[in-house]
Amino acid sequence: MPNTIHKRNEMADLLKGFAILFMIAIHIFELFLNSEYHHKPLTQAVFVLGGPTTAAIFMLVLGYFVEYTKKSKIELTKRGLKLIITGVLLNILININLFIHIFDGRLAFINPLEFVFGVDILFLAGISTIILAFVKYSPHPKIIALSIFIFMLIILNFNSNIKYSFGSFDYLSAYFIKISNWSYFPVIPWFVYPLFGFILAQNKKILKYFNPTLFWRVILILIYVLFCLFTIDYIIDVTNDLPVYYNHDIKFFGYTLLWLSGYWLIVKQLNFYLGNNKIFIYLRWLGKNVTLAYIIQWVIIGNIGTSVFRTFNIYYSLISFVIITVIVSIIVFYLEDKTKWLKL
Repeated sequence: MPNTIHKRNEMADLLKGFAILFMIAIHIFELFLNSEYHHKPLTQAVFVLGGPTTAAIFMLVLGYFVEYTKKSKIELTKRGLKLIITGVLLNILININLFIHIFDGRLAFINPLEFVFGVDILFLAGISTIILAFVKYSPHPKIIALSIFIFMLIILNFNSNIKYSFGSFDYLSAYFIKISNWSYFPVIPWFVYPLFGFILAQNKKILKYFNPTLFWRVILILIYVLFCLFTIDYIIDVTNDLPVYYNHDIKFFGYTLLWLSGYWLIVKQLNFYLGNNKIFIYLRWLGKNVTLAYIIQWVIIGNIGTSVFRTFNIYYSLISFVIITVIVSIIVFYLEDKTKWLKL
């Protein structure tokens, strides 16, 4: 593994590296862990870490670099389509064991189409990349991006109270609106995150002025810790209720931005002092290969999850986390040069 990562944003890779670990943990606890342990403090902590600091991070970084990249509209559109196609293939690979159980009659009551077309984050990433590509190369990208963002906020303000149904078009509409239990990351509400990252990149000159001294960084971190302590019940309630989390409202979006602001400040400070530590080098490397790592961990966890669905205790779940993380890292190490098109 190289000791440095050249010509990349270290913070973006580090944040994605942490996010992959949190995501592996939450997937294991969601699929492997017995439901009777779901209200334990450790389980709640895993779901909290798997809330604001995973999908939102991935999407914010994606939006930021769509604006930052020099790729053309056609190249970005192709990239988006590749992510969508990869999402379909991943759904099939994740659920091979499940499909075997369905077709041999053990789980005949389950509709396989809901798993083939399940709206996971790769679909959101692909659709978001295509939309932002057209916004980026439009005549007035800043005005259009801001207008869409305001529209998204209005939708988010009412989103959790609206019930949608499109009948025979549910499989298609599920990619854009939360209308079913197989719609995890639809465009509404999740597109607001890559869009916000895109707007940040459009106005990156303003961000340069936010460079507080060490004293003020410490003060801001202390305020952030207090904020987390006083709002911990809220974040636990949302992240431990997956239907609410996947279809959250404007309150949770605002909360996520506040949460990530302090989280970013802490991670940046840690990277400043520990950036050359092997663990941080590993996390940045993992973040550099985020798409490949995401695919591999889901294929492993998804297929095992069908056989051990919610039968593990916390101890076995933690052991599974360590083993699967090691396996994912090894496979990524051997495949990273063969899958360069997956890099984000």
